[in-house]
Amino acid sequence: MSGTQSRPITVSGDRSPLLKRIAPSARCVEVGVWKGDFSAEILDTANPAELHLVDPWSFEPRYPGRLYGGRLAKNQSEMDRIYFGVVNRFRFFNNVLVHRMKSVAAAEVFEPKSLDWVYIDGDHSYSAVLADLQAWYPKVVTGGLLTGDDLAWRGEDGTHPVKAAVLEFCRRNQISTVNEVNNQFVIDVVK
Repeated sequence: MSGTQSRPITVSGDRSPLLKRIAPSARCVEVGVWKGDFSAEILDTANPAELHLVDPWSFEPRYPGRLYGGRLAKNQSEMDRIYFGVVNRFRFFNNVLVHRMKSVAAAEVFEPKSLDWVYIDGDHSYSAVLADLQAWYPKVVTGGLLTGDDLAWRGEDGTHPVKAAVLEFCRRNQISTVNEVNNQFVIDVVK
């Protein structure tokens, strides 16, 4: 990590090894759900005891190049349709709970050390990723995983805010290793 004596981010293949680490008894959270395609993959691969889907499904016109800011969804009505589509898609899954709220607020719903796996793929700005990591990290049990998407994502300004936030979070929490699995970051919680 930047400024520490640690191993670099290590890289492996696709994200199926990450999903295979989810036990059937796991309590999981996916932050940033969009239409639920990765949610379905989580269910198909791991079938966890609980899968909490967290997303505000809020139109953000200040980010016109992002899915939820105009690139695909053009207004709040379209975001509402996407939300209702997710609710409908998973309505018959007793282990899926949908939370229409912002990530940091949703983290407050969970007790410390009550989750086995958290996947962060929400707002990709540096401050939002850092806030998400800080909010969710205390919720993960020792031996659990704090994970997320788009480590190499390039922001509108040409920087890599997700990677910068992950590295800063690890520096602040004295976490020496972050693994990368096909552009996903993986932090083993050992606290």
